[in-house]
Amino acid sequence: MGDVEYSPTSPSITPSNCSFSQQNYRPNSNGNIVMSPIKHVLIICINGFSIPTDKTITSLKTINKLMKTGTYTKSCRSIYPTEALPNLASFLFSADPVFTGINSDKYDPYHSGIISSEGIGSHYPNLFSVIRCNLKNSFLLDESTLCQDSFDNLNSKSYSADTKSLSSNWKCGVFMSYGMSNNPVTGVVTTSNNGDNFEKLMIPNEYLDIVSKGKDDKETIESVKSFIRNEEITDSEKHSVIFVSLENSNREGCHSGFSKKYWEQLEMTDELIGQLIEEYNDIWSSTLCVIMSDHGRSMDGKDYGKLSMEELITPLIFNGPGIEEGHQLYTSPISIIDIAPTIIYSLCMSSPIQWRGRVIKEVFDEEDGWMYTEELGKNQDIIKKFRILTPKKSYQKVVKYSLSFILIITFFIVEVLILLLWFFMKSERENVHNEL
Repeated sequence: MGDVEYSPTSPSITPSNCSFSQQNYRPNSNGNIVMSPIKHVLIICINGFSIPTDKTITSLKTINKLMKTGTYTKSCRSIYPTEALPNLASFLFSADPVFTGINSDKYDPYHSGIISSEGIGSHYPNLFSVIRCNLKNSFLLDESTLCQDSFDNLNSKSYSADTKSLSSNWKCGVFMSYGMSNNPVTGVVTTSNNGDNFEKLMIPNEYLDIVSKGKDDKETIESVKSFIRNEEITDSEKHSVIFVSLENSNREGCHSGFSKKYWEQLEMTDELIGQLIEEYNDIWSSTLCVIMSDHGRSMDGKDYGKLSMEELITPLIFNGPGIEEGHQLYTSPISIIDIAPTIIYSLCMSSPIQWRGRVIKEVFDEEDGWMYTEELGKNQDIIKKFRILTPKKSYQKVVKYSLSFILIITFFIVEVLILLLWFFMKSERENVHNEL
């Protein structure tokens, strides 16, 4: 199938069906040029990761540390259906199934009932294609350039002809875990394997340097670490965007629900994430780390794919330069389709008009000049005043216990009424007997 080229807004190079809003640099409120300090993006998706509201996750040391030093929410909304493939697509394409056409784990790209809004034979813009196209139509800026040129002068420069040297310094990779697929879960019908889901998205290979599939989470993490070392990602000139999908805990959840084994598996996954982050020690100060999930789990933890709050809500963590520390988002409506635009914005790159998600500007430190906007600052006081505390128990449990209490009280009242009626009738019979 042919590919659609996406490029920043420019009369001479922009295709008619796509446009962008900004270059890879941005003026701040003072008119000075600002550049993103982020050179590396690490996105880790823990599939089926759900935290019951009455459950603490203090045992997940790495995730807790990322939450304490970053911005997070426990109520990021997935899209419906709450299955792996539709949500993976919605994250990468920043659009829901109405636009992507991917509405089920059973989705077949060659026999789909819903056609992508881009039309047959066209690819919906994804996170990696947007990054590559931003690089294709950008030019390198260094400190000397920033000192010598004003924003207006930079804006009038032509795009660099030597785009290969720029793009070659950016390494993009996808690493998918099959999640112990050699040990299938008894009684669970698997419509697709996590490792194979990425292929169904039909993302052209030209946007990626590697697509790797591991038999389990450990092998997948080892593949990522090998890629970082082989490509010398920690080199000062290199940039990287790496997406890692971990499946082990999801499959354990399908088998045993929110059991001890499930939390033990999550702890193992958390430890593997910690080992991966250690590979970023030298470049952590320039790395944006995103922890996300594709969907939640049902109340017992054994199921997903239906329309319930437990299955729709997942944790989401942003950690990196310019990200506010120890901040929990309460009132902001956040969706899985907002993650990719936020990543692109953090890189000072452009987003295509086809994307439906918004930039979650609330995650950025309002005192950090490179991301701070005056408009956001005006709204912060209002947001802080009207924060809503999240309940300790899920509303389903509250409703369940309330209904049980009401039924017990109703039963008690009925019993009392029946008893009173019996005494009344007995008294009436005695009065009639006495009169006779």
